[in-house]
Amino acid sequence: MKQDVIVRAWEQFVAGQGIPAAVRPPIAASWRRCRSRGLSPHERPAVEKLAGQELEEHCRQARPIARIGRPFMEKISRYTVPNSLVFLADAGGYLVMVV
Repeated sequence: MKQDVIVRAWEQFVAGQGIPAAVRPPIAASWRRCRSRGLSPHERPAVEKLAGQELEEHCRQARPIARIGRPFMEKISRYTVPNSLVFLADAGGYLVMVV
């Protein structure tokens, strides 16, 4: 599907006109999930930044995840296109590692 067709389909969806059949099912499902969770297509979601003692505690709790995840993250990063990043997040959505 060409970029301009995708953009028109997205605009149609945002306007409440449904999703054209040409949109791949995983993309359509993603659009629906975002809408069902109240995400605005015109705004960036708020990002919570940790600092100080809260950040230190979170890093301490995330160490086991990072230790176990590092080898997998490095292996995955070998299969990505150049200049790509691989992210590991915890159950709360906080970034634990970027490779």
